[in-house]
Amino acid sequence: MARPPLAAFVRSPVVRVKVRVHPGAGRERLLWDGETLQVWVTAPAAKGAANRALTRVLADALGVPVSAVSLVVGARARDKVIEVAGLEAGRLTALAAGPAGEARSPTRATAPRRPGTSTPGSPGRS
Repeated sequence: MARPPLAAFVRSPVVRVKVRVHPGAGRERLLWDGETLQVWVTAPAAKGAANRALTRVLADALGVPVSAVSLVVGARARDKVIEVAGLEAGRLTALAAGPAGEARSPTRATAPRRPGTSTPGSPGRS
């Protein structure tokens, strides 16, 4: 049997989505990786701050009230299942597609190298 689109399970007015949270990020953003919605939040992973930020970010992105987004599984884990009430399936598809330039793989920022230095694992000066 084929998987439901976006790994979201649609039951009447409620949608469940697998989410991976990245707390303490430099900025808030969303990225669909094909199976899990990756969510970066600026809040730290302490005292539920990241969970509160997650529900707020998802509610804003999906155009639903914060009260419509609830955490079902994973209160103390980075991998979670979120339930969103009153969401049309098309809205989740639009979020996954993202506006042009928004849905992209995260890039790792690197500091500029000084001349004469080497990266780990490469031959360098002794």
